[in-house]
Amino acid sequence: GITQFTEDTHYTISFAENAAVEIRYVPDNAEHGTTTNNPDSVNPVTGTPKGSIATAETGYAFKNWTKDGVVVSWNAELKPEDIAKVGGLYVASEYVANFGVDDNGDHIPDEYQTIFYYISADEKKGTVSVAEEVHTFRDEDGNYTEKTAISPNGSIATPLDGFAFDYWTDSEVNDYTPDMSKMKTNTYLVDTTFIAYFDVDEIGIEVPNEPDGVPDKYQIKFQYVSEDTNRGTVSGRVTEVKTVYEIVTGEDGNDHRELKPASPDANVTVTSLGSYLFNNWTDGSRGYANADEIRAAEFTQSTTFTAQFRFNGGGGTGPGGGGGPSGNTEGNNRYTPPTGGPGTTTITPEDVPLAPLPESPVDVTLIDDGEVPLAPLPKTGQTSMRTTLTMMLSGIFVAVTALSKKRKEEDS
Repeated sequence: GITQFTEDTHYTISFAENAAVEIRYVPDNAEHGTTTNNPDSVNPVTGTPKGSIATAETGYAFKNWTKDGVVVSWNAELKPEDIAKVGGLYVASEYVANFGVDDNGDHIPDEYQTIFYYISADEKKGTVSVAEEVHTFRDEDGNYTEKTAISPNGSIATPLDGFAFDYWTDSEVNDYTPDMSKMKTNTYLVDTTFIAYFDVDEIGIEVPNEPDGVPDKYQIKFQYVSEDTNRGTVSGRVTEVKTVYEIVTGEDGNDHRELKPASPDANVTVTSLGSYLFNNWTDGSRGYANADEIRAAEFTQSTTFTAQFRFNGGGGTGPGGGGGPSGNTEGNNRYTPPTGGPGTTTITPEDVPLAPLPESPVDVTLIDDGEVPLAPLPKTGQTSMRTTLTMMLSGIFVAVTALSKKRKEEDS
């Protein structure tokens, strides 16, 4: 029905706040980290959220807080003002604390970092100046942001005594400069390890028996010796070192070592002694008439050149067979051994002592020289005197036979 009022009437309307809502603060994974104040009961109008603090477990780092997949805070502490109202009221909601892997323990998720590691392949051979270089990516507000490709600042490789720097490598390309000047121009999007290699260094170009900063495996040694120091000597730069590899840039822009044969300098002097003259050089597999032929050759392995001499007769000591008064390695021509010996030897009857002939006649046996095959006398080349020599020998034989017969008769 209808209510009628005959006098003034006052009505009071009372409002009651809706029940408190639950705001949850949870980690993305219980193994990654923990949160505080969960759950948080808040009155929709008059309530004030407590907020929460996210703490990462070992091996992880806090990333951000998100609500419905949207980042609401980059700070580990989620403050009350970070809790948004909907239509002026707090509503039931869930905030997720996200964590990321943190292998290097710097409390920054690795996904927002690019880390460069520098190591020595063998610390007994050489060291590096910087071990680790970390780049963290943040926006203008200091919040984490996605990574972009970046160049390393690099590290300096220093060899220890007896060794030389060889190269840096990132497992794909090599850098042959100790300070990584080549690799510092490259960019990387992922964590990268650079390894410095070193190798033995005991010989050198300037001073053959001292290191020169180049690994010995890229160098060869030339040595010059005499076959017999009683026949001749070799002096000058008798040991020299050459590098047989060079660094070249390929079509892909990367550097690599390439084999490059080297030619000897052959700055040596040969001095012959006594009755010998310089004949030729040999490396054991081929001969060289002079130093120019050695200089014209190319080698990729260590080689020893030996000076050989030939007998020349006579006497005296001096720079012989060197192709000039300086006694260098320049031979006049190649040596061809003679077929007839060094000269002619003549034996006269007066030079042969003969025993007296027997007083009584004896039987004499004549030997025709044509029946006695004789070889040329060694080292004389004697062939034209063959008949004369045969007669002389026959005479000696007859005399000896007669003398022997006479002694037998006397004894009887």
